[in-house]
Amino acid sequence: MKRIFCILLTALTLLSLWGCNSEEKKVSVPENITFTAETLLDNEQLRVTAVSVTESDPEGCVVTLEMENRTELPLVAEINSASVDGCMVNPGLSEPIAPKEMITTQVTFPKTDLDGYGITASTQIEMNCYVYDEDTFEEVSINEDFVLYPRGKQVARYQTRKDKDTDVVLMDNEYCKIILTAANPDSFWGYDLSVFVLNKTDKALVFTTQEAFLNEVACDPFWTHTIPAGKCSNTTMYWFENNLKSAGIDKVEEITVMLSVADLSNWQEAIATETVTIKP
Repeated sequence: MKRIFCILLTALTLLSLWGCNSEEKKVSVPENITFTAETLLDNEQLRVTAVSVTESDPEGCVVTLEMENRTELPLVAEINSASVDGCMVNPGLSEPIAPKEMITTQVTFPKTDLDGYGITASTQIEMNCYVYDEDTFEEVSINEDFVLYPRGKQVARYQTRKDKDTDVVLMDNEYCKIILTAANPDSFWGYDLSVFVLNKTDKALVFTTQEAFLNEVACDPFWTHTIPAGKCSNTTMYWFENNLKSAGIDKVEEITVMLSVADLSNWQEAIATETVTIKP
């Protein structure tokens, strides 16, 4: 009897601890942004300060940056690789900065892109800033990663995608998960597939196709996508209209593709492949 009591007491204690841990992990995300100005980079070549982070409809999430060129060179600052809450969103920023000039610019993460991931309140913004000489196109020793916490580091999180009944899982292994979310037969380019990709690893991965067939006719799409470690991305696999016409395809009834995944550091050697057939 005493032994049973001890076992029950231990079990109750463990449940209590688990409950406490669960409550600790459920941190509510504040509605309002609490971000204050923060210097992200300060060296003899460049100073970068995040002045503010704002959210609005329809703009989305906007980061205002001050950039000061401390050199005698005409510089260009680019932000190409960026994510919000672990979801890739490319702001496509490229700003020229004249010698000894200070500029104010904005990095915009469109609301439509954030909505596509289900992000309603940004908690962690990651950006890579690459700077080069505008005249020579040579890097000026600046290739920095910046991380901002609009609502405080304590509530930072990566967005988790909820599965939908319409999802078609194309690949799911130890490296990644690839989901077909929509087929668009009348897209601007011709024909495309909307694809969600999750990188499960701690390395940057490259996603592409090795071969593809539409209605059993060889026809390769335009799709090569790099995703940093642990991030996810909504991407699009395109077939251009002129390629469809050349292949004699008026209506796509069946798609067969060999998906390929590789480590970015050795992108020519696939670590996983899978051939899937889709009937949109």
